[in-house]
Parts: sequence; structure tokens; C-alpha cells
Amino acid sequence: MNKIQELSRRVWTLNATEIALEMGDPIFSNMVMLGALSSIEVIPIDRPAFEATIEELLPPAKLAENMAAFDKGRVVLKKH
Repeated sequence: MNKIQELSRRVWTLNATEIALEMGDPIFSNMVMLGALSSIEVIPIDRPAFEATIEELLPPAKLAENMAAFDKGRVVLKKH
């Protein structure tokens, strides 16, 4: 972590795997990280556009829980 902080102007950290496990499945860690990334607005990831995109890619039964993981990542990082 120290080396990353030396190389970067800003560093945000979160334990996406721990958050995903709290949500019931480690697979959600990717969505948590995407949500966190969207909250710092370095890469323009618009939530409605993101939701529309994954709606096309995921089965309907998986959409709500994946968006919950995305939102959790946003919330956690904004508290950081």
C-alpha cells in the first residue's frame, strides 16, 4: 500500500471481497469495485447507463443483487 501511495496522488481503498462476502457471494466483489470506481468519477460510469448495460447481459433474477453490490461500492467509497 505504501508503494501505491508513493506512486499516486490519491489512493482509495476498500475490501471489495469482504463487502461481497457480507452480501452473500464473493462474486459481487467486481460489482462493488465498479461501483466504487464510479463514485470517484475518474471514469464516467453513469449508474443508469451501467444498469441498462448489465440488464442486457445478466439474467433478470441477477440484476437487483448486482446493482445492490454496485451501489454498496459507491456508498463505501464515498464514506472514505
